[in-house]
Amino acid sequence: MPSDWQVVDLAADPTRCVRLDVKAVYLGEPGAQQDCPAHLVGRAESILLRPASARRLESTTSRPTTVGRLAARSGKNPVGRTKQVWFTGPDVEADAAWGADEAAVDTVLASARTATSQSPAPATGSATGSTTGSTTGSTTGSATDPRATAAPLGVSRGVTRAPLTTTASGARTFTGMGFDSCAAPSSSTMQSWYSSSPYRAAGIYIGGSMRACGDGNLSSTWVSQMSSMGWGLIPIYVGIQAPCVNQTGLSVIDPSTAAAQGKSSADDAVSRAQYFGLGSGTPIYYDMEDYDNTNTSCTQTVLTYLSAWTSELRALGYLSGTYGSSGSLMVDMSNAITAGTSGFVAPDDVWFAHWNSLQTLSDSASYPAFTDAYWSTGRRLHQYDTLTETWGGVSINIDANWLGGQVAGAPVPVDYGTNVFGPGSGSFVFTGKMAYWNPNPPQGLQGRAYATYANGSTESNGATWYPQLPQGKYALSAYIPSTRATATVPYTIKDANGSVVKTVDQSAISGYYGLGSYIARPGSQITVHLADNGPSPSTAEVGADAMSFKLVATVPSAPTAVSAIPWDAKATIRWTAPSDNGSAITGYTVTASPGGATATVAGTATSATVTGLTDGTAYTFTVKATNDVGTGPASAPSAAVTPLPHGHFVPVAPVRLLDTRFGTATNPVKTALAAGASLTVKVAGVTGSPVPSGAIAAAINLTATSSQTSGFLTANSTAAGGSATADFTAGKTVADLVVTRLASNGTMTIVNHSTGTVQVLADVEGYLISSGTTNHWVSPTPVRLLDTRYGTTSNPVKTALAPGAALVVKVAGVNGSPVPAGATAVAVNLTVTGAQASGYLTANSTSTGGCASVDFAGGQTIGDLVITRLASNGTMTIVNHSNGTVHVLADLEGYLASGTTNQWVTPAPARLLDTRYGTTTNPVKVALAAGASLTVKVAGVTGSPVPSGATAAEFNLTATGSQASGYLSIGSASTAGTPAPSFSTGRTVSVLVVTRLASNGTITIVNHSSGTVQVLGDVEGYLH
Repeated sequence: MPSDWQVVDLAADPTRCVRLDVKAVYLGEPGAQQDCPAHLVGRAESILLRPASARRLESTTSRPTTVGRLAARSGKNPVGRTKQVWFTGPDVEADAAWGADEAAVDTVLASARTATSQSPAPATGSATGSTTGSTTGSTTGSATDPRATAAPLGVSRGVTRAPLTTTASGARTFTGMGFDSCAAPSSSTMQSWYSSSPYRAAGIYIGGSMRACGDGNLSSTWVSQMSSMGWGLIPIYVGIQAPCVNQTGLSVIDPSTAAAQGKSSADDAVSRAQYFGLGSGTPIYYDMEDYDNTNTSCTQTVLTYLSAWTSELRALGYLSGTYGSSGSLMVDMSNAITAGTSGFVAPDDVWFAHWNSLQTLSDSASYPAFTDAYWSTGRRLHQYDTLTETWGGVSINIDANWLGGQVAGAPVPVDYGTNVFGPGSGSFVFTGKMAYWNPNPPQGLQGRAYATYANGSTESNGATWYPQLPQGKYALSAYIPSTRATATVPYTIKDANGSVVKTVDQSAISGYYGLGSYIARPGSQITVHLADNGPSPSTAEVGADAMSFKLVATVPSAPTAVSAIPWDAKATIRWTAPSDNGSAITGYTVTASPGGATATVAGTATSATVTGLTDGTAYTFTVKATNDVGTGPASAPSAAVTPLPHGHFVPVAPVRLLDTRFGTATNPVKTALAAGASLTVKVAGVTGSPVPSGAIAAAINLTATSSQTSGFLTANSTAAGGSATADFTAGKTVADLVVTRLASNGTMTIVNHSTGTVQVLADVEGYLISSGTTNHWVSPTPVRLLDTRYGTTSNPVKTALAPGAALVVKVAGVNGSPVPAGATAVAVNLTVTGAQASGYLTANSTSTGGCASVDFAGGQTIGDLVITRLASNGTMTIVNHSNGTVHVLADLEGYLASGTTNQWVTPAPARLLDTRYGTTTNPVKVALAAGASLTVKVAGVTGSPVPSGATAAEFNLTATGSQASGYLSIGSASTAGTPAPSFSTGRTVSVLVVTRLASNGTITIVNHSSGTVQVLGDVEGYLH
């Protein structure tokens, strides 16, 4: 041995650090916990002699040879500047490392012998007496020896090596405390620290020619154990350094072959990573020590070398990291990115060294060129201090790090419990210099408390809790250690509502102390900052430990049972209040779709009106509830509703607007309506009509006469969409009342649905307008006001109406009638029966001026709806326009009174019932049986324009295909109907009815005949 080499007996000194930067021979197994400096870089010549481990050596010593006088197997890693010799006879291994003088190591190894050894015959292919000259990848040896095919350590990518078990693969982004030490601590030390310290990541030196500590405890088994335990690992490779490195005695990069050397180092690093079970995806950090970056050629050499390192690591499936000083390497790489330097390949992660004692990931305040924009969001590590710490009774010399980047292994933060955070957990960081924060084990919720001294009026150090919490209200409690927590300190709490400061005397508390409840919302999280400033003297101590964020309230649940009622350009929305989830509801917001119109009401409300809607557009509505936590999820959408113009009804003295036989002033046409033809009829704002411009609908008594064939008429604002009305047979005269929408120009269109011509008469009885009146419509339970056969309470007359006679009928303000005094008009279903001759009835406020309402033939029973004005004394007058007597029945269906509610709406007609084929709203397809009743869905159902909340509907009711004569009744219940229409066997007849709706939005139709009948129902309006 050279005289300047030490001989170290590790059995006598088990904590001795096996340093590769010291010329020495180390004898025996290294101690489980070596006392090594935290950070060593450099290499001298050294040899470790210890009992051989076949498991350790089989994959790294593949070359049979003779070393000194002993048979051996050897392997060499020229890039890492290490070699291993397995003296197979005495079963001893030599782990050799060198810096600049490989020959010195070989000379020492060549002296190998035992006390009784003789020089054996050289093995085939051996290098006599020395490993000098062995080459990477040499496989000379017995073909039958399974170990002979294993590649040595440090093989390049193109060389096949024996597979090793992968114990940790991939990268995890970890935020928290980590450390690195020159030698890997023992498993028991790591377990002690895991159980008691806030650290959760450890740097491990896996290779490189300037690595100053050997493998020691490091092995694939150790890596597996640490990963399973919950440690993150930071693989470090220390190779050749910058030509201008500030430390002396280090091997440096050759500028002429920098790229090739960088690639070779990456190959070696991957081989070493795989040897330790670190598989693909693992980040490997190159340790590039501080250098003089004012030397531009040196900087370029470093960047070339590290670009090749990064490219090769990525090609091999690994991630590239670089460790270095903020002032040299980090600034130079940042400048290269900023300048777009050709050929520079930035690493995936950076690990900057700046021993400022701060747990931060930014260093731009000290080095502006090292901008925060680069390697942001989980791509940085910061080495901030070097010190000795003791946790679990075990001390380690460490470099302390704050991590916010990628590591190997499986780091598991300290678990304080649900939404409880403290040292070592996520969402916690110390502020100020860690040199002044001192561990205080075993104090604290998990024994990981820290303490620092009070700093007077100015903050020097602090701690911040910053969890990312779901939206909610949280009760905050700080855990105060029972010792070393004696100061009065401020806790600054920021939440969605602002910032407050809570001053706490820690000396009076041990355990949890409540700080109040606070709100977290997206973009406005809760943070708590503990500071060391306050009124306490500098001898008082500030304790920092866990902080509990207990969820006490969340946003309200979604409202349910959302329904909408359309009005004119607005809608009323109702809902059922949801659970407030711990905090009282303060308001609701209703949103319309499409368009996004909104309405906001107080938290005690369960309805709101949304204005600014467009008539004729279908809308759905959602509702959200709000409490002090925030706004909850939207409800399910309401059923679609369509706002429409709403009108007040204005009755008028009947006026004939159309007569195709003779013409009228308003519509002078004098030609019968041809088969299939349509006729546009002027109604509003024209000479001869009492209907003003701006009217939205009109009540028209439509009469068909002189028809050539059977058929029916429709009336609507356009030629399309009208409901069947005035069903006629050839040669018969029939009338029906229709309330029809008007086009924007004040017209309606009548269509002849027959194969022959027909003469048409149209008499207006009233109109709907959205303004200018205070009348409103009321639909009471149908009441029979007149029956000349038997008499009624209101009108006890029991005599048939004589030919040409007039009968004054009491309607308003009389016993037996629901119509109050002051009503101005009524809707009456007028029925003729027992007629001795053909003719018609008129109904009006006087005996003059009425239009033909019920056209009848001798012996026929027939009814029709009429809307008639009332005289000032509340009566109406019915006139018999025939040559024979006739019995008359009058059933009240509605009346017009003063007020502003209950407006009439005239939508596009919609067929809700057809027992022949079924409809979406009422899919029944069976004729109505004799004496049977049928409940028909009308309001708030799919396919109907009538919204929930409507109180009455205007129905054009048609009977067809009847097997026997009879009539239908319609009402809100089977016992409360109005007779309409009356039919005879085989005839089709229709009549307009205004009927109340049941509370569930239905009507009931009853067949008052001894045979089946098909029934059709078209809705033409509704009452709001």
